[in-house]
Amino acid sequence: PSRSCVTLVRPAAEEADVRRAIGLEASQLRPQFVEGMSALKQRILGTAPPKALLGEPLDGSMLVALARQYTAAMNTEGVVPSIRGAWESVVEERC
Repeated sequence: PSRSCVTLVRPAAEEADVRRAIGLEASQLRPQFVEGMSALKQRILGTAPPKALLGEPLDGSMLVALARQYTAAMNTEGVVPSIRGAWESVVEERC
C-alpha cells in the first residue's frame, strides 16, 4: 500500500477557535486550512477504491447497516458475526 503525509496549518489563529473548529463555518477558518482540507478531500476521493463486499459495491447506508449488524452480533453473547449473514440482511433491507 502507498502512504503519504499531509501537513495542514492550524484551523484558526486563536486557541478558543481551534477548540471549537468543528462548529465553525468555513469562512471563520483560515483560508489556507480550508484550501488544504479541500485538496486532501479531493486526493482521498480520487485515490481510494470503492468499498465492496463479496464483489458488490457498498454505499454509505450499506456500510452503516453492516457495521450495525457486526456490532449487534459482537455484543450478543455466544453469537459469532457472520459476514455473509450480515450482507444478506443488508441486501434484504435494500430490496
